[in-house]
Amino acid sequence: MRLAEAALEQCWNSFPDATQLRSPSQSSVFDVLKRDNATMEITTSGQNRIVIPRESMVSTLTYLINGGHAQLNPCEVRNKFDDPGPLAQAAAVNGTQTIQYVLPILQQMGLVGIKSDRPNAAWVV
Repeated sequence: MRLAEAALEQCWNSFPDATQLRSPSQSSVFDVLKRDNATMEITTSGQNRIVIPRESMVSTLTYLINGGHAQLNPCEVRNKFDDPGPLAQAAAVNGTQTIQYVLPILQQMGLVGIKSDRPNAAWVV
């Protein structure tokens, strides 16, 4: 967990507000509106606002690091609402799936890579 926290700490404050990103499948866009020390607020393409705790990003990175998920051993995302995979569960906020937002944010920070074709997969850079 400490490695993930340290990696995120280096990138968190320099992440630009008002950034538009795409989901791992490239099928939808969302906007990062703002961040504070503990959260990032995003707006989905349907104009829903979601607050993502920093801890969800730490949990996602920790899962990838602990699983040894590098580019040659990527982790399948499995962002299925009725049967989420372990990586999607690591990023969930009170049972709500946020992996489709967390991974692109972490990718923009240079911390993870994403394979966009099906099945989507991610790894630590």
